[in-house]
Amino acid sequence: MLTIFLIILVVPLFLLTTLALTRQTSLFQFILLALTFGLALLFMWVSMPWDVVSIYYRWLIPWLYLAALVIGYRRIGTARQPPPKWAKALGVLVNVPMSILFAALCWACFTGYPAPANAIKLASPLQDGRFVISHGGASPLINGHFRVAPQTYALDILGVNAWGARSHIFGDATKLENYAIFGTPIIAPCSGTVLIAADGLPDLKPGQTDRDNLAGNHVVLACFDSEIVLAHMLSGSVFVEESQPVNTGDYLGRVGNSGNTSEPHLHMHAERGGEDGEILNGEGVPILIDGRFLVRGDLISP
Repeated sequence: MLTIFLIILVVPLFLLTTLALTRQTSLFQFILLALTFGLALLFMWVSMPWDVVSIYYRWLIPWLYLAALVIGYRRIGTARQPPPKWAKALGVLVNVPMSILFAALCWACFTGYPAPANAIKLASPLQDGRFVISHGGASPLINGHFRVAPQTYALDILGVNAWGARSHIFGDATKLENYAIFGTPIIAPCSGTVLIAADGLPDLKPGQTDRDNLAGNHVVLACFDSEIVLAHMLSGSVFVEESQPVNTGDYLGRVGNSGNTSEPHLHMHAERGGEDGEILNGEGVPILIDGRFLVRGDLISP
């Protein structure tokens, strides 16, 4: 996690500083460098977990990029000694393929933004706090679940604190209480029937996983001819029982860190088909939360 923190914090600042302070000898060279760095920043903007540092830092990046463009543009042709021709040629040979690469990566991310036509409409399962999507969308570059058939359109939802981070940056990463979402109430995102209500598994320290009980403590609801899975709940918090009818907004339990999870978060997905009473054996169904098809980096502020 420290490596990701440093990448997100340092790489954008390095690119922006280089764009602003490097003296380009021509407008063409400046545009090429700005295009390469802009596409690299855009790819980071849509694909990286900015909540490791702060979601507010993410929204600052476009404004810093515009400032770097203005500063860099005003410095075009001000170098005391122009670089040799081989340096100019090398810049073109490096920047052109890098621009193409980052453009392709950005395109692959943005193809996962449109909502599929057969998405079902659900309410937000979280109401108290501010939350960010860690995994979501219809592309493997923004949703780590995408290639797992039952979880194709799954969401991993994290909480963010007042600083816009998922946890206390300088706090103990093994303490569950340091994560903003830990203990947050979970409510029914639809009206239906409880198919599964599993509880009694321990909440693990971040870094520990339970691969024998992938969903941990979890609730499965039957809604819209689909199974809605809400996983990794707090031990002892599951409030409903199997076969119990629920209405949208009914209390189900709290967010924990049980099962195969790296840190406290709410995993949610819809699936259809497969064996009755079993999860992770159907086909993924796309979902809308309060009318939105959520992707990585999206915020939920009920």
